[in-house]
Amino acid sequence: GYPVTSACAVDQASAGCDPAGTCDAADVLPNRKGLDALEALLFRDSSEHDCPGPAAPAAWAGWSETERWQRRAAWADAVGKDLVVAATLLDDGWRQDAGNYVAVLQDAGASGNPFPSLREALNHYTDALYYVDHETKTMKLGQPTGIVANACGLFEEPCLLALESRYAHQSKEAIVANLKALQLAVLGRPLAAGGRGPGIGAWLRAVDATALAERWEAEIAAAIAAAEAIPGSLHDALTAEADSAPRKAATAAYDAAQTMAKTMKSDLMTVLGLDLPDAAAADAD
Repeated sequence: GYPVTSACAVDQASAGCDPAGTCDAADVLPNRKGLDALEALLFRDSSEHDCPGPAAPAAWAGWSETERWQRRAAWADAVGKDLVVAATLLDDGWRQDAGNYVAVLQDAGASGNPFPSLREALNHYTDALYYVDHETKTMKLGQPTGIVANACGLFEEPCLLALESRYAHQSKEAIVANLKALQLAVLGRPLAAGGRGPGIGAWLRAVDATALAERWEAEIAAAIAAAEAIPGSLHDALTAEADSAPRKAATAAYDAAQTMAKTMKSDLMTVLGLDLPDAAAADAD
């Protein structure tokens, strides 16, 4: 899955998926499955493969349009089933009546627990939240807008190759979903409401950092609002005129995410006494 994406690898997997048989995406390379692979299968108009000459599926040219689409459809079915399994495992891992990962974090340091101390457990948890810093802010916003280095080698110019959703044009929606997931982790959700309990905001308030909690929560809300304010799709915004409102809105979304990320990488880690993950510590943007 993203950011390890390859439409060619997806076509190679499709070529090896016989609609008359059973295709399984469980043990294939990450660039052949995931949401991005499903998008490449469902939203491309052409039945031509996306591979350079040497990597082209050998039999592709000899297949009819119908067979190509049948193979893609069969592989899409396999990828979809694999996604359901992965999502179920993730949800079960946190559920109180299943994996109960919250209890694993709470029992850090106990015999048999994978974390030798509560601090190690909390570092592990907060490390995962840095997805919104590196992947969401830098890769999904910074690279396509040209604010940071990208696959196109462009600066202050859009790089459409860096968009997460190149076919369905759902890049903005994915960014908003990432930010809302962080917001949920910070605000928490009562167990009675089907949630997993208090969030990081409650932890900050418990250590007398209420002002920081309120500021960070406001910054996250502002980042969500800025991303949602991009008119149309992120693809459309980046293909608009340089000084147009859509292009400025895309840049503003990055700036808002940057403000939120700086608070996360500085004040939050200092107050909670935690360590930055290596990727965040080396990120200078």
